[in-house]
Amino acid sequence: MAKAPFLSDRQRAEKGKRNLIRADLSWQSLGGANLTHGNLRGANLSHANLAAANLSEANLAAANLTGTNLQNAKLERAVLTGADFTKTDISGTHLRNVDLSHVRNLTRAQLNTAIVDRATTKLPAYLSK
Repeated sequence: MAKAPFLSDRQRAEKGKRNLIRADLSWQSLGGANLTHGNLRGANLSHANLAAANLSEANLAAANLTGTNLQNAKLERAVLTGADFTKTDISGTHLRNVDLSHVRNLTRAQLNTAIVDRATTKLPAYLSK
């Protein structure tokens, strides 16, 4: 029986694979990728380019988004509990119907550049004032 070829985390993402738990996609260029419904729980996406990517309804709980480019990405209804937003570029990013109350290191300056629906997006307590 022939073995299935080994796919790197990047190749799995490019092929639209949805199970990317703890994948290392740091420094990868995945701009415009369709990762809708993807499971990226605990994934390392630090310094990755995910500009204009579709991450709607993706599970990004505990993901490392440090320095990630998420410009104009779609994150509607994504799970972001524990995700680290240190120096993440979220300008133009769609954050509708998202619970941001338990993300880490999100700043007011970052939030001011994103597309947020105040009625459906739950902000962290330190930013809801």
